[in-house]
Amino acid sequence: MKKLKNWNVKKTPWYKDMDKKFEYKGEMVNLGVYNLIITCTTLELYNNDKLESTKNFKLKDVYKYFGLDGYGLNKHTLLSELKNFRNQLN
Repeated sequence: MKKLKNWNVKKTPWYKDMDKKFEYKGEMVNLGVYNLIITCTTLELYNNDKLESTKNFKLKDVYKYFGLDGYGLNKHTLLSELKNFRNQLN
């Protein structure tokens, strides 16, 4: 996460969702972790041109949710940074 050394994760909507839990297949899951996993999967499909951009899927929304707007990340580096972050959580 070289580019994100000044990233203030505690001010992001994603961090606020880490306190929220919901039941998924009989287990309690953090909403923030769930959204991170789903976002990584969606970005992989989007980057490999297997998912077309729709009016409901915008990279701008991903940047805002994770607090990454203004870091100059394109769709490929965004995916790699989020995957690195996901791996650090495990």
